[in-house]
Amino acid sequence: MSSFRLVSGFLLVLGALCFNACKIRNVAFTRDQLDGQFVNDAFRVLYPSEESYLRDGVDTAHAQRFEARLQEILINKDNVGQTKIVPLPTKENTILDIQGNKHILYLYCYPARIGPKCMLLSSMFNEDDECVSLGPAYLGMMDDNTIQFSRKVAINRKEDRFYLNRKRTEKVDIRFVSSTLSGGEDGIADDSVLFDRIVSVRNENPKEYLVFELNRIFQENKGLLFTKSP
Repeated sequence: MSSFRLVSGFLLVLGALCFNACKIRNVAFTRDQLDGQFVNDAFRVLYPSEESYLRDGVDTAHAQRFEARLQEILINKDNVGQTKIVPLPTKENTILDIQGNKHILYLYCYPARIGPKCMLLSSMFNEDDECVSLGPAYLGMMDDNTIQFSRKVAINRKEDRFYLNRKRTEKVDIRFVSSTLSGGEDGIADDSVLFDRIVSVRNENPKEYLVFELNRIFQENKGLLFTKSP
């Protein structure tokens, strides 16, 4: 499969991550608005009972925050200008002096007794650096070299705060795999994590998966890099 087709496939995954997003002219979102009540109760959807949730002791007050930033640029593909998403920073140049949309994937890890719990949140910013698309959120847990997201949760906005709507959830199976991921009960041990592969369920019966080799899609960075943010 060509690199261009791989990137096109990843765009479908990125679009799926943003499906049902909060889309208004200006979301006025900043990453700090995720703290507190936004996630305090959300992880309950991962557990069969309230007792099991409380027993795991998800510590939402001590989040690790990571970000992956991607930029839309215009490239020449067989004499046709086409949009390409590249991770930042990048050495690739756009063929026109225009600024495309910027995508930020937020990865939050929370300490817990039975493995760290994780939340992935997608967002899109326009050329004026205004957030124009947010969510949904994906919830899951980290195990060895994989973060498996098993629930997709819609986002609601109230005034200047954003909340996870536990009444609007659905099951998913999206796995971010890294050959260098290391962590423990407290979360990811390093200041960055490079994901080599995304595996997503395509069909339930019969079971089929979509596999995206990120080191081939993002050859410059050898994968999708998340770096720790303050």
